[in-house]
Amino acid sequence: MVRLRTIEVQPGMVTARPVQDVKGRVLCPEGRELTAQLITWLTDHQAAFVFVQTAEDEAEELVGEAGDEVEARLQLVFAATEESPEMQALRDQIAAHLRNARGLAA
Repeated sequence: MVRLRTIEVQPGMVTARPVQDVKGRVLCPEGRELTAQLITWLTDHQAAFVFVQTAEDEAEELVGEAGDEVEARLQLVFAATEESPEMQALRDQIAAHLRNARGLAA
């Protein structure tokens, strides 16, 4: 699932959550395929953003690869500090920050 501004969505995308206006009113249900007309209507009715579905297998694969990359880089940088709890705590904090910054946080 990805959150996009309403002006960024494309016809054919499918909503992953109900679409709401700025007052919290539901304008479109979850699971609805977006058409050009519906996107225009949502924009006109002040829907600021839309959560859309993504290909789960592809997304999971990308997340796994990116997470592995983060872990490998940190392992190299902190390899000589495995005996230091303070340095390992720092490594964990950096890993959490990088995962969050890349949208990988669980």
